Amino acid sequence: MTTYTTNQLLTGTMTYELLADDILDVAGAEALTWDGIDSAITVVNNGEITDSADRALDSEATSTGTLLFTNMAGAFVGAEMRFKDLGLGATITIDNSGTMNGNGGNALEMSVEGATFIVTNQATGVMTNNDAGSDVINNASNLTLHNYGKIISKADTYDNNGDPVQTGGKAVDLGEGTNNSIHNYAGGVIAGSEHGITGDIGATIVNDAGGRIVGRNGAGLNFDNDTLSTLTVTNHGVILGESLTYADSDGDAIDAD
Repeated sequence: MTTYTTNQLLTGTMTYELLADDILDVAGAEALTWDGIDSAITVVNNGEITDSADRALDSEATSTGTLLFTNMAGAFVGAEMRFKDLGLGATITIDNSGTMNGNGGNALEMSVEGATFIVTNQATGVMTNNDAGSDVINNASNLTLHNYGKIISKADTYDNNGDPVQTGGKAVDLGEGTNNSIHNYAGGVIAGSEHGITGDIGATIVNDAGGRIVGRNGAGLNFDNDTLSTLTVTNHGVILGESLTYADSDGDAIDAD
């Protein structure tokens, strides 16, 4: 086992692979930085990429080209991966068969500025975080999400009086993103502390037989559409809105305004 403590710059045309049992943990900075124009990046994680004080991956807003990130079965990402503000010309593909834990933040923070995202969470894949008040997947446009595994918020935490301390995170919060498509396959679970999937603008959502989309204290699907937006839902599985009897409990399966 080898522990690497130096930031890895992703630029140009390159492949970075972390071997099984190896650890990349950079104190005070992100572990991986994507910074390149017309780059072609491949990252394969067989070990552990983490940073308790920062992010597993961060990207410069000017980066363009392609980035393929594969998290293999048994591999672990232990901090947020952020693609904030990436625009047209950037395509990010994420294939997760292991665990991606955003720690106190988002497992994935994407972009509503024009970049394209293709995310596949395989049957063995888990996307989560350690703060029930944070979203697991946050902010996206041009997202195609295939979920066969689990995208789940951490369980809520409470104080000594039984009042919630950490609560309100969503499994998937698309924010003001557009052109988003989510397919939850048989065996897939998307469950948020508040809502399962939410956004400010419509999306296309397919939930297959055997799939579950759950808002533990909110709506399974919650969208605040404007007059020009459409939420399209095809459901053969379970979409469930639950209530934990908090003051702000919801409990709608689908809430589309």
